[in-house]
Amino acid sequence: MQLFVPFKLKEEPNSYTASLPFDPDFEVKAATRRQAANLVWKDLGRLIQVHKPLELIEKLPQYQKEKGYNYVVVNLFAPYETIAMCSPFCVILFILYCGAWFFIANIGLRYTEMAAMPMNAELIANFQTYQVHLGLAQVMLFLLVWGWFYSYVYPYLRNRYAITLLNNPKTLNLHQRTIGKLAGFLRTGINHEGLPLGKDGIPSGEIRGAETIALVTRHVGLGKDWLAGDADGLRNFGKICVRAGVTTAADLANLQEEESVRMMSRVTAEPDFPTRIVSLRYMQGISPKEVIKRVLSLKEKSTENLRLGAIKVVADGSIQGFTARLKWPGYFNGAPNGLWYTAPEHIQEVYELALENNILVHTHTNGDEATELALDCLEKALIKKPRSDHRFTLQHCQLASTSQFKRMSNLGMCANLFANHHYFWGDEHYKLTVGPEKAESMNACRTALDNNVPLAIHSDAPVTPLGPMFTAWCAMNRLTFSGRTLGEYEKINKLEALYAITLGAAYTLKIDNEIGSLEKGKKADCCILEEDPLEVDIKNFKDQKIKGVIKGGKPFLV
Repeated sequence: MQLFVPFKLKEEPNSYTASLPFDPDFEVKAATRRQAANLVWKDLGRLIQVHKPLELIEKLPQYQKEKGYNYVVVNLFAPYETIAMCSPFCVILFILYCGAWFFIANIGLRYTEMAAMPMNAELIANFQTYQVHLGLAQVMLFLLVWGWFYSYVYPYLRNRYAITLLNNPKTLNLHQRTIGKLAGFLRTGINHEGLPLGKDGIPSGEIRGAETIALVTRHVGLGKDWLAGDADGLRNFGKICVRAGVTTAADLANLQEEESVRMMSRVTAEPDFPTRIVSLRYMQGISPKEVIKRVLSLKEKSTENLRLGAIKVVADGSIQGFTARLKWPGYFNGAPNGLWYTAPEHIQEVYELALENNILVHTHTNGDEATELALDCLEKALIKKPRSDHRFTLQHCQLASTSQFKRMSNLGMCANLFANHHYFWGDEHYKLTVGPEKAESMNACRTALDNNVPLAIHSDAPVTPLGPMFTAWCAMNRLTFSGRTLGEYEKINKLEALYAITLGAAYTLKIDNEIGSLEKGKKADCCILEEDPLEVDIKNFKDQKIKGVIKGGKPFLV
């Protein structure tokens, strides 16, 4: 097993100074690089930040060059190290037991060190495998060494130090309380359901919900926001959009760091980039005032193919993850209610500031309680900061009721419903999460349109595959994976579905004056289909062959 400990090394006359990236108080000096590395490892009382092993394997040279990191690589559990960790009693007992078997059964104490596993994306740890030919003594080895370690040593290390033990190629064990210190969570005054408090009023170290976890994972190299800086990934996404018939895509989970914005501007400006990107700043780990300030500065950097200057707020979690906020009676299987991913008072504040500064806000609400909160916050905000054409949009909004859709219409809100969920999660919603009644009325496109709510439908890629034709098929047929129809009365017709994936979507992004329909003065954006979609049977709508897209009059073929 291996432990990777990153540190910064500064060469000075006749010495080397080592420091930890996220602990400004830590500093050691030594005569050589090796001695400095040893001091970093030995000073376990200090905060140690551990990076994702896969990143180390694949990008170690890049990290060393760009961030100036060095790494202490500590091999745990070589045979002599393992024995040394055992108590004297265990060592003596083990020797006596092995000796007994040697003399009684004439079984020699032999072990063969095997070659280390190759490092790749699936095997992220470099293990050494030992074959111990001891008969029942092998059982004793595991009982004494592994049992003792996991009973005493590992809990001690886990509870005291922020270390990662790679005891499984796919498992990372993090001490959340220590990492929480890095994320600024270990302080009084925290009011977030994703951070349960201990008796001392300080977060206990338990972290609930994807949004809260994401604030921590960036400090241990596990954050997904690094994907926003991947130029090749963005180019590949453009190719996927062509195959799916997409000319404009909304990016609703981007932290929009300076480096990623520069990369997106550069890549989307390439002559052969086929997709317009509307990127919303994710309100995560930032105050309402800060996100408004950030978004206003980014608005000026918008280009033809990259639109900036809007905000994404996440109110609750997911229904299938039991983190969505539901009204009474709650989850069908009796699971406790979900989490507020963003504090209600922060939603209220960001709505008011956004209305004042004419900034578009999209809000993630899955549960009906979360939808109710968003409606209440906007209603109060509009009293203070009236604005007629704000187009605040509820994303997913899966359990909204008829009365809530009426409120949306009165408040000038839009809805972008998660039609794909019927197919991928409908059976589970029916049997497990919300029960038959609510499953029948989820993603109520018909009710939204009947109450004059501007409607779009989406895939939430990569949660479900990108593909507007499939999304339209889901909204028209409302079939689950098993073939069950959920909510016959909430089906919409072909023209309504086509509108929702074109002009309806453009309306929610406030770019319907540019795209969404083929009209004089708009950009020539369209999808090239092999058949006339108006002639295709709704049951086969998802199976239409896409030949490519035209963006701004320029063809991009599959």
